[in-house]
Amino acid sequence: MISIAFKSEYNKINLTKVSVIAEKDSYVYGLFENNLLVESGRISDNELNSFTRDFTGHNTTMFYASKSTAFTHTDELGLDIMKHNTQYQEFFDVNPNIYCCYNEGKFPSNTENLKHFSTLINDYYKYEAKTICYAHFGKNAMTICITGLDGFKFYNNYEIENAADVVYFIKAVLQNTNTNEDTVQVLVGGYLEEQSEIYKTMYRHFQNVEKAKGQNFAAKNEDINPHSYFDHYLNIMR
Repeated sequence: MISIAFKSEYNKINLTKVSVIAEKDSYVYGLFENNLLVESGRISDNELNSFTRDFTGHNTTMFYASKSTAFTHTDELGLDIMKHNTQYQEFFDVNPNIYCCYNEGKFPSNTENLKHFSTLINDYYKYEAKTICYAHFGKNAMTICITGLDGFKFYNNYEIENAADVVYFIKAVLQNTNTNEDTVQVLVGGYLEEQSEIYKTMYRHFQNVEKAKGQNFAAKNEDINPHSYFDHYLNIMR
């Protein structure tokens, strides 16, 4: 696994978007000039207010996202119950209607422009003409989401130690969602080096594996591929 924090030279007045994502023990952030990521880093809980104040009054839009594991996806019948048990309820998908309900204790209450990571993934890929298995890698963890051609099917998080764990979880999810392993498009993002054993093993076990990419999305970092920052791209592309 890798550290993806980096800085580059940029003019603050040219920043257009700021992505802030709540993870388990801190926040990760990305600064954008349109779709070009010019800086990425991590801030602690007590640095959030001062960090966001730095962009007050500038022509930047703040985008907030949560990777909270205190979530559930439910239909309209379950939504009435979940409204009493969760802080946030987001319309997620149609046919049938699905809602993402979750709690997020890291951001201040009623934070505006906040979306759950599952919502961001599904919204980006739900109109694909094929089934997508998006796998996002954190430090010793991964998120798997199945969506696309046949609608939203699955989202969950897993702790991993090695490449065998990754293959096991993806294959298990594909089997349990009746997703064809030979035709599904597996896309990867996050803390994953192209030459890592995990990446190479995925290519050996699945026919269609690619690094996640977005239109005109790039990172001003010559050492790390943009797919490592794809959670930030999903956050600003809602």
